[in-house]
Amino acid sequence: MSSKLCNGPHDSKYTCAPIAFSIVALVLSAVATSGCKYAFRNVEPEIFGGDPILSTSHGIGLFYYKNSTGCVRYPDNIQSEFDGKFRAAQIFSIVSITVGFFATVIMSLSVGGLRISRVFWVMIGICLLITCLFQGLTLIVLNSSMCSEPYQGSAVSCSITELTKASICAIVFWFLAGFSFWNVCPDACGELEEDDDRSNPDTFDADANAPLLSSEGVTA
Repeated sequence: MSSKLCNGPHDSKYTCAPIAFSIVALVLSAVATSGCKYAFRNVEPEIFGGDPILSTSHGIGLFYYKNSTGCVRYPDNIQSEFDGKFRAAQIFSIVSITVGFFATVIMSLSVGGLRISRVFWVMIGICLLITCLFQGLTLIVLNSSMCSEPYQGSAVSCSITELTKASICAIVFWFLAGFSFWNVCPDACGELEEDDDRSNPDTFDADANAPLLSSEGVTA
């Protein structure tokens, strides 16, 4: 009896590609998500004396915003105003980093000799592509109410920043990780025979003291 197992990509000419791509993507995703300037919120004209978060132009992130003192977490009253798109972008960013992190760790362990089933190996590749999708969906924050809904008569819009570009680069690297991953498994997967002596007639001896049959009869 045999089962398909993957020895890991260390024997493939694509050894470093999926892991390197996923590590770069993971770092870019984490930087973009944890920053406070994922987009720049433009308010024209600015309304002085109003809510400092909603009435002025400044950088906004998925979980933090930029003010004169640095990165600050959104207060409860602002979080309660987030629409479905903004909250979805937050969730997608968390899922992207979480799934991408575990996929990267398992790929890295496989290089060290971890043997995983072909089915699980394929699932990792699917996770990388799903991570790419979720990372891309974080960009819907640019169409959220924080970036499009007028505030007290002032026009509101959002422009991309360096962190937006980092997120876009993360999308590309997650895709490259998933794409290059499929070129690893066919070379790294093979047949592994289960260690069952009973399946091998050359090594199986049911009873060392059993009588042996010969063409001349039974001998003790």
